Parts: sequence; structure tokens; C-alpha cells
Amino acid sequence: MPWPMSYTLIWMLLLSLVVFDSVRSQRRIHACQGEMKLLTDYHLRWQNQEWEIVGTPWVLRSGMMLRLRRIGRKRSQHLWLSADSMDTGEWRDLRRLMLQQQASGSGEA
Repeated sequence: MPWPMSYTLIWMLLLSLVVFDSVRSQRRIHACQGEMKLLTDYHLRWQNQEWEIVGTPWVLRSGMMLRLRRIGRKRSQHLWLSADSMDTGEWRDLRRLMLQQQASGSGEA
């Protein structure tokens, strides 16, 4: 072993924390999965709820960060959409729509 025997308990504790955090992270990712449908006026339907896109989305080639707020609520939530989670054509169309929104400035809140 590359460390003294007296550190074995500490390393096991650290390994347990890493595994626990990984499981928790996977659960959070799984809770955010689902089909999303873009509606008019930059509203969308996700997880059987209607959301509005607040502010300007942060668009990259690999994905985009959306700030969403459920209709009738004040608290917003960030959602990362990965480009590889959808078909190439769907990603291209969504990216084009979001970049048009940025250019027109209609997404500012």
C-alpha cells in the first residue's frame, strides 16, 4: 500500500464519501430527465409543468444553460441541456431558436 496502515480508516472514510456523493449526484440527474417541448413565447413544458425561460440562455456548442421558472412561482431553477442528449437536427433547431432569442433581446427579465 502507498500509505501507512494507520491511514487506512481515513482512506476508507474518504472513499465512502466519494461513493455517497456519486450516488446522490446520479439521483439528482435522473430526477431532471424527461421530454421537453418548446411552446410559444419561450415557454416550455417539462415534467408535466409549464415553465418560462427567464433571462438569456447561455448557449455553447456542447449544450446550453437555461434559467427556468414555473408559471406562477418566483423561484427559478437552472437546467443544463446537453447537445448529445438529443438528435443533431433537434439540437441545431433549438440552438438556432435560442440564438434568435438572444439577438432579438426578447428573453430579458
